[in-house]
Amino acid sequence: MFSRCVISALSAVGFLLLAAPAEATFHLMQIEQVIGGVNGDTTAQAIQLRMRAPFQHFVAQAQIRAWDAAGANPVLVIDFTQNVTNGQTGDRVLVGSANFVARTIPNAVPDFMMTNLIPASYLAAGSLTYEDDVGTIFWRLSWGGSGYTGSTFGDSTNDDDPGFGP
Repeated sequence: MFSRCVISALSAVGFLLLAAPAEATFHLMQIEQVIGGVNGDTTAQAIQLRMRAPFQHFVAQAQIRAWDAAGANPVLVIDFTQNVTNGQTGDRVLVGSANFVARTIPNAVPDFMMTNLIPASYLAAGSLTYEDDVGTIFWRLSWGGSGYTGSTFGDSTNDDDPGFGP
């Protein structure tokens, strides 16, 4: 009887560990900074993410998309395929273009290289989204004032108000 109770208790603990909330992976992240170009070179771009909680470094299930001024025509900037090693609250993840690296002194060392640039036509007004691989938007950064007419909404994981607009 005792061993059956111990096995049941261990099974329950194991189940609870497996059922840990998804937020303990990569969801609590914000787009902290975006560089759309350096000295007029719009091919020198970078995006910096910041972890809002510990253990958010499992980014292999995340992606970043750029959207035009109407919030349409998404471009996959990067689909993360591996995780980063840093995982403390406040740690950063740098995504950069090859020309961004070349234009920084000393050369920046991104965690990831951009697969696609933010199109130059999106830089006056547009939006970036940090999403999971099925499209749940965990953070959105929009710019361009009234020139941006697309959605400013995302999931409420990072903010009780899922509106990421001004």
